[in-house]
Formats: sequence, structure tokens, C-alpha cells
Amino acid sequence: INEDGPTDGFTVRPLPSPPESHNAGYKDTTKLKLPFSGQWLVYQGGHGVFNNAYQMTDDRQFAIDFVLLKNGNPFEGDATRNEQFYCFGQPVLAPADGRVVRVVNDIGDNAPGKPSPDAPNGNMILIAHSNNEYSLLTNLKQNSVKLKHDDMVKQGDPVGECGNSGASVAPRVHYQLQNSAGFPTTESLPAQFVDYIADGKPVPLGEVERGQMVSNGPASSTPPAPEKK
Repeated sequence: INEDGPTDGFTVRPLPSPPESHNAGYKDTTKLKLPFSGQWLVYQGGHGVFNNAYQMTDDRQFAIDFVLLKNGNPFEGDATRNEQFYCFGQPVLAPADGRVVRVVNDIGDNAPGKPSPDAPNGNMILIAHSNNEYSLLTNLKQNSVKLKHDDMVKQGDPVGECGNSGASVAPRVHYQLQNSAGFPTTESLPAQFVDYIADGKPVPLGEVERGQMVSNGPASSTPPAPEKK
């Protein structure tokens, strides 16, 4: 579209279909809960690049992004400040019991639309579960992680706050299940969550997909997210 408004060109091409890794059919053994309270939108998630842009990457192929909406919008005002996003500062919860194996907490939050390439994960916490499964939560708010290496966490414990650090362009909760702590390499794994609600329907066990509104099921003991004023 040119500066005067008319369309100068239009191209139609096939949607890219990158081959999924050998982990595409992986079934995890950790009983994962969604890493937040309240109802959130799956912004990126699932199989195929239409549902999940991370499918084009090698180490984050099954990563998921969640955002919090209010009246159908993720922010109020002109979205120039992180505080205008409803999810910014919301508690991020441990998806399952485990041991903290890595923490980064001192990276400043970006202004919306201005990601930092220096430390892509930004502030983050990595939690080891059993059977070589690890939960990675990244791009957290600066100084919101109160845990340290070797601390034990229980499912639903607050581990940080939603932020906009690292290579993040806007506040959101970024979650990935993976098969190692990062050495020698990390492979992303599909995450199956237990006892959650997707678009108003209960799901005993499943993978979330882009566009769904999801929340933990009523059996979850996590409290509702505080509403931003």
C-alpha cells in the first residue's frame, strides 16, 4: 500500500510448512497447569505456523505466548507504556512442582515496540521437573523474581511477574516446556496442560491453540488475577 492509500501490489503464496521436529508427538509426564490465574488469550500456540510463529524456529518450536484482555483489548490508551497493558505486572505462576535451576532478574523492561536484542530471554526463570522436563518462563518484569537457584517451588506458586524484557515487543507471558537446562542443546517440547477451560469448555488434558481463551479449571487452587484499575 503506497503513501496515498491505493494498493500497489498483492501477492498470494503458500503458507510455509516447516517440518516439525521429532518431538511433535511428544507426551509430557509433568502435570502442567497454565502459568497464570484468570482467563487469558493464547496469542501464539499450537502446531503449524498459522497458529504459532515459533514453529519457524529450532529451539522454541512449541513455545506459547499468552496475553490478558479486557473488553477484547490487551491494553488501554495508546500502548506507549507497559503499564497500559493489562497483563503487565500480573503474577506468573509455577506450572508444576520443581526446582529452580536458573534465574535472571536484573534486565530493564523495554518500551512497547522496542525489543532489546542483547538478552533475548530477558528476565527469566527455569524450573526443573522430573523426567528431564523443564519449564522456561521468559521476558519477565525486572526485579519481580524473588527466587534463587535451588529453591523448590510448588505448582501455582508465584515465580515472577509478566514483563516486557529482552526480545519482547509487548508484555505477555511466554512459556516453553523443554528437555534440558540448555546444555549441550535445548529442544522445545509440546506442553499438555491438565484441567483447564478453553473457550468455555473443560479440557482434562490438551494443548492450547492460538485464539483460544483459556483459564485453569475450577479445581485449581490459584486465586483470580487482580484486575487492573
